Amino acid sequence: TLQRARWHAIQVAGESNADYPVIRDCVLRDTFEQLLKVSVNLNDLSVTSDHGLVENCLFEYSAGIGPQWYIGGIDAHGAKNWVVRGNTFRSIISPSERISQFAVHFWNGSADNLVEGNLVVDCDRGIGFGLDNRPNRGGIIRNNMIYHSGRGQFRNTGISVYESPETEVYNNTVFLDHDFQWAIDYRFPSTTDVLIANNLTNKQILQRDGASATLRNNVTDAQREWFVDAAAGDLRLATPVPSVVDQGLAIEGLVSDFDGNARPRGAGFDIGAHEYGGGVLPSPPTDVRVEP
Repeated sequence: TLQRARWHAIQVAGESNADYPVIRDCVLRDTFEQLLKVSVNLNDLSVTSDHGLVENCLFEYSAGIGPQWYIGGIDAHGAKNWVVRGNTFRSIISPSERISQFAVHFWNGSADNLVEGNLVVDCDRGIGFGLDNRPNRGGIIRNNMIYHSGRGQFRNTGISVYESPETEVYNNTVFLDHDFQWAIDYRFPSTTDVLIANNLTNKQILQRDGASATLRNNVTDAQREWFVDAAAGDLRLATPVPSVVDQGLAIEGLVSDFDGNARPRGAGFDIGAHEYGGGVLPSPPTDVRVEP
């Protein structure tokens, strides 16, 4: 457990070529700036932190709100081939002035990172790849659950793809219990060759400022009663919703869900982060014989 640091709980120095860090089973909380920082020399993006793993950690502000706006969960510059999976991010909320940074953010020359199976609850912004004039390339955002109850004054989007070509965003569940207008957005002309598929949200997926993407099999009218306990961030399907179960697109690499259970379970892939467990069982065999 690392907490109450003046700047970051952990900093990985990409400018010193700090590769293959493993951060597992940790609690990072209540820092004055981002909880986990991956830094880089912006004048030399040829030297970066590569192949990191962040797994099964808790990132949180225990007071339910941060100490200032310049906070975030994972803030990674220049990082390549990182995996961020199975973590929980809570209450990354700005108290004043402006919006906080993302729960998970890869930008400034980052590329080919995987963010999967994470739970994001009550954070101003969820998962972001790239930013205006600070691009990301490639990478996958999948099987994440993102819920926001409406706390804080800067509540915003669930997933953002900004200046991030060749990125895939699929099988995420985003439920925003506030008046912000979209759950997922993709932005700026350099954002091309993007796939946004099989996502389950209660808000629209928004194209902005000349970005382009292929949108397939997304459901954007999710209802609270579809989920086990939306208010607690549990966005597993409570019932086999007809527009969701078995209605997803088959995507290379999509072999499991938020809980690590195999996909598909029924006749097809479910939309969203959770593969419903009540799928159609296989028919019993008809050629059984008993040997004496």
